[in-house]
Amino acid sequence: MKNILFVVIINVIALGALTGQSKTMEIVPDFYNRNAEFISSEFQFEAAEESLEFIGLSCYHFDKESVDIFYRLKRDNDWSDWSEFSEQHEFVESNRSAFRTKPIQNSFSEIQFKTSEKLNTALTIRFFLAGREKSAHQIIGRSVNCDLPEICERVCWCPTCPVGDSPTLTEPTHLIVHHSAGNNESNNFATVVAFIWDLHVNTNGWDDIGYNWLIDPNGILYEGRSDNAQGAHFSCINENTVGICVIGDYSVEQPTEAALSSLVNLLAYEATDHLIDVNAQSYHVTGDFILENLAGHRDSSGSDNACSSTVCPGDSFYPLLEDIRLQVSELACYNIVSSTTQGNNMEYISVFPNPIHQHLYVISDKPGIQSLQIIDLCGRSLGDVRSGETNDLSHLQAGIYFLIYQGKLFEKIIKL
Repeated sequence: MKNILFVVIINVIALGALTGQSKTMEIVPDFYNRNAEFISSEFQFEAAEESLEFIGLSCYHFDKESVDIFYRLKRDNDWSDWSEFSEQHEFVESNRSAFRTKPIQNSFSEIQFKTSEKLNTALTIRFFLAGREKSAHQIIGRSVNCDLPEICERVCWCPTCPVGDSPTLTEPTHLIVHHSAGNNESNNFATVVAFIWDLHVNTNGWDDIGYNWLIDPNGILYEGRSDNAQGAHFSCINENTVGICVIGDYSVEQPTEAALSSLVNLLAYEATDHLIDVNAQSYHVTGDFILENLAGHRDSSGSDNACSSTVCPGDSFYPLLEDIRLQVSELACYNIVSSTTQGNNMEYISVFPNPIHQHLYVISDKPGIQSLQIIDLCGRSLGDVRSGETNDLSHLQAGIYFLIYQGKLFEKIIKL
């Protein structure tokens, strides 16, 4: 990988330091009409003392119309072909359109932009200039268990990147796996995480990084949004999910063994913490569809409520999820989930519907009336439901509850 050595000679609107030697800046190009396309001026870069790991390039505008946006780079006095920005989704601001490119990792002397249509609002181009410095973290090798892996907390990857000040809390029922679609190699993946935060917050307009966790190819785990905080990662149906991003593009190559080991550890930790059966499917409330409890981002396409489609986490990664489910379920520490979600399902008792709006019904093949206790997420008893009767649960708030039979977890129910 070549070093990028630049000082940018452009009209800088904003310049700020993030982590280490990384910096951010914005430009707003003017466009002129040429052969039905709208072309910007050429922006010149010059060599400098600072060496950059990569440049993260993104942009946003506030036009309602869909517009294709392109850029090209000049190297050795030759212009590259035009490359198109990829549109981002799941915006907090409904009128914002945001775009990104894959990280630029080779030096260039000039950059130019064009759009397919005239924009009526300014196009803001955002640069993340990632400082090149050696990461202090080493490759992790460990046996897999249900403990939380070693964490690079937020202060570790960016002490100046604030946490969203009004997170929405949610109780996870599904674990969603992603890839970042870039940065398979880096000398400092903490800087890559800071770039993802900057992309999500300053380009997409979100209040925080979209994922709850990120894992780099060395197996290092990075804290994103706090656990139980609803993220922005699952095609606008984010409620009741944990978002886990494995950094890299896995369209062609597979994640490293170190990354997969940490992923299995993290999934086992989340599954045991939230009593999620990784080998089962269940109803996802916001998506209004049946979803694998351990799913990939692309599985959002099964919901009519999803706002986007995607191939994430990549064609070479997605098929591995089946084996990852098996690895998690075979862990000795995972038996608590297996025994509560599978072993205690008595065939002679059935409960329906699930999820529920108002009434819950219990059917028992055993003589006499069977009674099940209903508790909330804090373990507080909310009374009993009984077989052979219409159990009116309209007084319960929307959320997740558990049915207990003979002191053991029988079933998790969702109240709409």
